[in-house]
Amino acid sequence: MAQNLQIDPVKKDYVVVNGSPVPSDRVEEASYFALTIPQGRWLYGLPSQGSQLFTLLNSKRLPNIDPLFATYAQDAIQRNVVDAGKASAVEVQNIATSRTGTSNQIEVIPAQSQLSQQFNFTPV
Repeated sequence: MAQNLQIDPVKKDYVVVNGSPVPSDRVEEASYFALTIPQGRWLYGLPSQGSQLFTLLNSKRLPNIDPLFATYAQDAIQRNVVDAGKASAVEVQNIATSRTGTSNQIEVIPAQSQLSQQFNFTPV
């Protein structure tokens, strides 16, 4: 039984076929939810499910924000995706930093294939 629903990365919405959302066990959806669910604040989730990234939303642009983002993202995917056996490794890199934001590359290697999709998240 699939744990998540498939998400279209362009529309950022669920994929619907014949009026029903498509179930998915892909590592992309598992990683997306691991990063976007606020840890310990989701009514239907476990206390360890999700990430601490929501704490950085209104933070000032200090030098420690980029390493902190990488630490939170890597920890969330490690706990929710790698430890669950859906992926074998995760790597987070800061690609670019500006006065208003940062661009990070999060690479997740699925447990059964060579390489995964690469996600780029830019916090506001």
